[in-house]
Amino acid sequence: TQVVPYCVDNKILDVAWQLFTTNKPIAGLPGLLEKLPTIPDGLEKEEKVKYLSKYFEAKQRNDSLTGKRFNVARTLTIAQEYKDVDHFYFSVFIDFRGRLYYHGDHFQPQSTDLGKALLQFKSKKVIENNFFYFVHGANCLGADKVSYQERYNIIKNKRVEIQAIAEDPIHNIDLWANADSPFSYLAFCIDVAEYWKDPENYESGLRICCDASSSG
Repeated sequence: TQVVPYCVDNKILDVAWQLFTTNKPIAGLPGLLEKLPTIPDGLEKEEKVKYLSKYFEAKQRNDSLTGKRFNVARTLTIAQEYKDVDHFYFSVFIDFRGRLYYHGDHFQPQSTDLGKALLQFKSKKVIENNFFYFVHGANCLGADKVSYQERYNIIKNKRVEIQAIAEDPIHNIDLWANADSPFSYLAFCIDVAEYWKDPENYESGLRICCDASSSG
C-alpha cells in the first residue's frame, strides 16, 4: 500500500475550488456562516428567552459550519500544494485489531468524499473489463442497494447524461451534486467519458472502491 504512487485529480480540484470559493453550499460543501440574531434591549424575560434560544441555535449551526469549512479548506489547500507534483505516497499503520489506516486526516485515501475524489493513481491501466468499473459509478451515485447487473445497466443507460457532466460539470451541476458521493461520482463521470471515446486503449487512474469494512 505504501508503494502505490498517487497524484491529484486536477479536474476535480478545479471544480471543488470554484464551488467552495464562491461559497456555494452544494455537493456536500458547507455554505457561509449565518448572521447571528441581535437581542434588542428592554425585552421582557419571556421574549428575551426566545431571542436567546434563537441566538444559541444559530451559533450552534455556525460552530458546526466553521468546522466543516475548515476541513474542506484544509483538504483543498493541501491538494493545491500537490497539484503539480508528479506523484507522492502515503504512509500507513496497522492498529491493534489489524486494521489498516493512512496517516493524515483531510487529504488521504480514507478521507471524505471530496478527499477521496481528489486522488487518483499515478500508474494508469487499460480497463480490460468495465463491469465493476460501471458498478463503482453506480455506487457513487447512490444505487448501491440493487444488483450488480442493475447498477451496471444504470451507468450504461446514463451515457448521454454522464458525457454532459464531464463536458461541463458546473453548468450541469444538478446532474451530479445530489449523488450519494457527489465528487466521487463526478470523478467517475469525467473518467468514463474519456473511456467511452477509446475503450480499448484508454488508461484510467480512477480509484475504484470495494468493500473495506475491516479497514475503514
